[in-house]
Amino acid sequence: DDSGSIRGDLHNIHTSVSTLSQKMREVIWSLNNENNSLENLLDYLLRRGKELFSNSVVLFHASLPGHIPDVQLKGDKRRHIYLAVKEALHNALKHADAENVYLAFTAKERSLIIEVKDDGKGFGEDKIGHINGLKNMKFRMQQVGGDMQMNIVNGVKIIFTIPIP
Repeated sequence: DDSGSIRGDLHNIHTSVSTLSQKMREVIWSLNNENNSLENLLDYLLRRGKELFSNSVVLFHASLPGHIPDVQLKGDKRRHIYLAVKEALHNALKHADAENVYLAFTAKERSLIIEVKDDGKGFGEDKIGHINGLKNMKFRMQQVGGDMQMNIVNGVKIIFTIPIP
């Protein structure tokens, strides 16, 4: 009976098309100059986070700052920030065995602070240098003149600090 393998193939094709479609939307979003505001970036991150956790048992919590500065962020900077945060959220969903994941934004005078925290199992300090996702996030923060810190206590907390004009 080939129907099982055909169903499997169709599922794989559907998954590939969905992934490709999502990546295309991300590229289009990052290239569109109408999305250059900090408010638009935070809104986009919030929507993508909700989407990522929508079919999961992990509860997603997010908080926006009371006041979002009227700041413009060009495409490359926006894209690096988005991809770093997306990686942190994806890692929390995929690897943490968490019940809750938190995404919090804080806008200070000259910096944006984005925290991704989970209440999962964490990982050993010995693994930090060997995890590609962490290297990618650090690299992306370097590209925007920002910084990434990590705290591994009662889960994992990643703190991105990005200078804003």
